Amino acid sequence: MCGIVPLLGGLSIFFYWWAQRAFYGEDFKEMEGYALMWMIFSFFTACLGLLFMLIVLLRNKTNYLKYSLGGFLVILINIPAVVGVVFALGEIERRVYVKMQNQTGLNDVEYTLAAPGYDNYTYTLDNGETTVFYYYPKHIYKNKPGFDANDPNLVVLTVKHEQIIRKITIGRLPYGGCLQLNVGKDFDLIDDGRLIFY
Repeated sequence: MCGIVPLLGGLSIFFYWWAQRAFYGEDFKEMEGYALMWMIFSFFTACLGLLFMLIVLLRNKTNYLKYSLGGFLVILINIPAVVGVVFALGEIERRVYVKMQNQTGLNDVEYTLAAPGYDNYTYTLDNGETTVFYYYPKHIYKNKPGFDANDPNLVVLTVKHEQIIRKITIGRLPYGGCLQLNVGKDFDLIDDGRLIFY
């Protein structure tokens, strides 16, 4: 119990947080606080489980040896799970997530995001539809969003419907960031594009 509960709780928190970014382009900042509290709880739970297992093992050496080893292995299974989560977190932090939403009132609007050094990302969205995708940027602007007209790493959004074509320069995006691009009726960005998280 002292190994399974921390494992399942921690993995649940991580996968919920990841799903918010990957599928909805949203940051659920509260989950980071919950994860920290869960890690503290899990550490003490695991220590308590190891202590109880040691007491039982010392009192009944032969009778509970097999059960104690099984319990010890359940607690140790948390180590590769934590390594996997840390690796996945590193991968997520190297990405830039982009959430695009069509609020033009038109269907079949084509959105092309040109990220420097990468293929263009093209999606066709009907009115009200949203898509979320990510790419790995080559630039090194960790936590420094911004705009500089001479910057070769500028991201450009092209919005196209029939004969209407509009190019919008976004700027640069930091690693681990997500930009929400809501395109309105005049083919302009609503809120000038909103950086959701770092």
